[in-house]
Amino acid sequence: MVMVNIPTIIEAKNLNIEFIEIVFSNTNTLSKINSILSTYDVKTIYYVVLGNYTHQKAFYVVSLSPLADIREIVRKLSGLKDVKEVNYGTKVIGNFAISPFMVSIVSPLKNIENVLMSRDFLLEALWSLRKKWGLASLVFLYHLGYNYGKELAKALSKDNVPANVSLTLSLEFLRLSGFYKDYEAVTFNANKGNLVLYIYGSVECSKAYERKPSSNFLRGIIGGIVSEIAKKDVTVYEIKCVSKGDNYCEFVS
Repeated sequence: MVMVNIPTIIEAKNLNIEFIEIVFSNTNTLSKINSILSTYDVKTIYYVVLGNYTHQKAFYVVSLSPLADIREIVRKLSGLKDVKEVNYGTKVIGNFAISPFMVSIVSPLKNIENVLMSRDFLLEALWSLRKKWGLASLVFLYHLGYNYGKELAKALSKDNVPANVSLTLSLEFLRLSGFYKDYEAVTFNANKGNLVLYIYGSVECSKAYERKPSSNFLRGIIGGIVSEIAKKDVTVYEIKCVSKGDNYCEFVS
């Protein structure tokens, strides 16, 4: 597994924003950290704690009162017995505060670097391609998705993972990544590459301009996943779509 770094940029709205990163070794230390921040009348906008019972890292986004001295607060935090390291800072651009630290989450994709992309940005890119290239774009979108799906299933299918588990892991990854709200794998035959899949709340279809099946990118991803698991080229078709007024998108192979 690898760590995925998430940038933090928030609108400051005339607040004195500071980002604080604290590394500590005892879970009981967290209450002491919060007590110190409260003593200095620091308003915690939000915080995240990552790690395990022996090594934890807390990431705070706080708003300081005009009289608060961040250096004094950091000295107090650094003096706690189980605190190993304290870092702080902020970068202001216009009305926005940018953290010098990254919040890290665990990705299930082994030894693969990850990038983040806004759902709306991706959606606009997909539909701009369709508007510019028309029917030809449908082929591009399908094969772009197909290769993505194959690589995704390949990354999640290591260590002799059973076919149905590999499919579920891939579908869960897509759901958690925001491609759709939910799914139901009605039937799946890994040997033949046969799949009947219901997708609820497909993001790709949420901006459909035509009342016909519109999940060409997602259709390709599913095709790539099934092809990788079945070890044969499989074509996926979308026979129901919310852009047509259906309650869900149905994919079959």
